Amino acid sequence: MHAHGLMTETPRNPDSIPGLIRDAIEDAREWVKSEIALARAEVVKAAEDYAAVAVAWAVAAVLVLLGLVYLGFAVILLLSPYLGAAGAAAVVALAMLLAALAAFLYGRAKFLRARPVPARLERALQPSHLRRRGDLH
Repeated sequence: MHAHGLMTETPRNPDSIPGLIRDAIEDAREWVKSEIALARAEVVKAAEDYAAVAVAWAVAAVLVLLGLVYLGFAVILLLSPYLGAAGAAAVVALAMLLAALAAFLYGRAKFLRARPVPARLERALQPSHLRRRGDLH
């Protein structure tokens, strides 16, 4: 037993260079194993956190969808004295379809402008003969 209460299997011999090298390699191996275990635990924790966020967002999306449906019904009820039931339903449906089209076109425009690889990285990854000629942007 050492002063700090730790026990070692074999006492280290300071006179033995191969023994010191063997101990250093074993310590490095244990350190690498510990680092890998820590990294794995951090990745699992992050995945669990993101899964919880995804569930919360899915619930929120379902509730928003239900809210929009009920809001549409309410607008239909408000408009039905003026336009009749069918006319009010048609106006609300058309408004929702126009809103959906606008959202789709906005998303499409953002998607077409998106760059999955930053321009600087894209240039760095180009073959050097293409970079000199300026064939790729």
